[in-house]
Amino acid sequence: MLTAACAGEWDCPPGTHCARDGVTRPGDIHPIDGLVDIDPNITCPVDERPREFSPADVPDGWEEERLHLRYSLVILPDTQNYLDPMLNVDGSHCMDLFISQVEWLRDHVDQERIAFVLHEGDVTQTNTDGEWSLASDLMGRLDGVVPYALTLGNHDLGPAGEAKDRSTWVDAYFPPDRFRAMGTLGGLMDPASVANAFHLFEADGDRYLVLALEFAPRDLVLQWAAGVARDHPDRQVILLMHDYLYFDGHPTQPDDEHYPFRQCGYGVGQADGGTCNDGQSVWEHLVAPASNIRFVFSGHHLGDGTARSVARARDGKPVLQALANYQMRHRGGDGWLRVLRFLDDGTLSTWTYSPALERWLTDGQNRFRYEPARGRDLP
Repeated sequence: MLTAACAGEWDCPPGTHCARDGVTRPGDIHPIDGLVDIDPNITCPVDERPREFSPADVPDGWEEERLHLRYSLVILPDTQNYLDPMLNVDGSHCMDLFISQVEWLRDHVDQERIAFVLHEGDVTQTNTDGEWSLASDLMGRLDGVVPYALTLGNHDLGPAGEAKDRSTWVDAYFPPDRFRAMGTLGGLMDPASVANAFHLFEADGDRYLVLALEFAPRDLVLQWAAGVARDHPDRQVILLMHDYLYFDGHPTQPDDEHYPFRQCGYGVGQADGGTCNDGQSVWEHLVAPASNIRFVFSGHHLGDGTARSVARARDGKPVLQALANYQMRHRGGDGWLRVLRFLDDGTLSTWTYSPALERWLTDGQNRFRYEPARGRDLP
């Protein structure tokens, strides 16, 4: 891994990767801002919120900022617990959290000028017909309202979602024609599957390409993705993957001690003849050489489920990399989603909100302002 001690916040040389404070510390866990660790007894009682969560006052800036809003993108982190059959029986209704997310998106698509929704994978828990059917019904509430893309996580692959092979129900419920109907599907690596796809959209004159890549991506997938990015030099590229950034702020590496649950450690990664790529390899072979990949969004990893860093591609341009995964928190995630607001002063303002709780997370990993052109945080 190429790392550098940053001279200033987010300031690192071309071709290098800087964590939030410029220091690599595998195993570090960011504070959870008063939240508890992994809940070993996840349940979702109807209309019952954890004691410490009551609807909060609207944070300063949320309403005022809308006056300067050009458009928003929204990230849906891992939804696996919401569809887990074991968490939707005997008075537990975790699916209600997923419902609250999609209903909020429907209700706020105009107010927030939502241009696109990005699902970070682990759509399901055990990759079953039934769970994919529910996912299809819920995401279907966005069809015709706002376009979206999804990437596959380990729980979306193989029998019981154990990622021992690449079998999945995704194409039965999210076939290519479903995305073509949105008018945003740009192309597929395999014409019959959305496992590796790219999507095209525009927002207030900004032109984007979303690369949604498979879990444990193979060499040929990275080669295909590099060609797609290269063929669209006029677009800002968002790389959407389930596993890329670890909660220490660095892409994952082939190191099981410091990077447990890394994608190439799963059966599906080991079964590809040594062609699987962990996060660092994706950085080296896809992100760093590209001239137009500006964002990498991923989920999967635990800790407190959040991290971000800025890396410099070989041409010196900044790449914002962000992890968001709330599955280990109350009720399997409490319905947190990310709202990325692009403002008229050229800045990106990120908020983390739960429609179910009517509450925001305001610690520095979940609420931050970023200047994409210069690759730096703002107060």
